[in-house]
Amino acid sequence: DEIERSIAIKEKDADTVLKALCLEMKERYELLRQAGSCPNIKTYNQKFLDKKLRPDLGHRYLPYIVAVIDEYAQLTLVTSGKPEARNVSRSITASIISLAQMGRAAGIHMIIATQRPAANIITGSIRANFPARIAFRVSAMVESRIILDRPGANQLIGKGDLLFLQGSDPVRVQCAFVDTPEVDRISRYISEQQ
Repeated sequence: DEIERSIAIKEKDADTVLKALCLEMKERYELLRQAGSCPNIKTYNQKFLDKKLRPDLGHRYLPYIVAVIDEYAQLTLVTSGKPEARNVSRSITASIISLAQMGRAAGIHMIIATQRPAANIITGSIRANFPARIAFRVSAMVESRIILDRPGANQLIGKGDLLFLQGSDPVRVQCAFVDTPEVDRISRYISEQQ
C-alpha cells in the first residue's frame, strides 16, 4: 500500500521506491508460481476470487501498481559529481529496465516521461523495453527518431497533437487538456477502487 502511494522527489528516494517495486515484483512472481498455471496477475486474481487459492498460505488479491516517473532525465543525469550519485543513477536505470521487462505480468506497469529526448536519456534499453510510446511535437527529426524510431513527431502542430506508437505504425491523436482539479478527481476515483 505504501509503495503504491509514495511520491519520491530525491534520487535516493526514487531508488528506494524502485527497489521496493522490484522486490514486490519478485514476491508476486513467487505467488504466481505457487498458484500453478498462472501466467499473469489477471489469471491469479481470478483464481483468488474463485477461492481456489489459500490466504493462509500467503495468497492475496494483487492490485495493479502503476509507477509514474515524471522527468526521467532528472534521474539519469545524476551521473555527474560524486561516485555515489552515479551508483544511484545506475541502480535507478537497472530497476526501471527490470520492471519494464518483467513487471507487466505481475501487474506492475511503468510510465516514464521526459522533456529531453536525447540518446543518452532514452537509451536503446529503454526503447526496447517500453513497447508503447507517445511523442508530442519535437524540434528536430533526430528527437523523433529517438522517441519513435522514425521521423514524424517533428512535423506535429503542437497543442496536444501527438503520435502514439504501439506496434509497427504510429497513430496520430489529439490529446485533451486535463487541468489539476480533473487530475485530482481522476486520482481520487482510481484510489477508491479495490
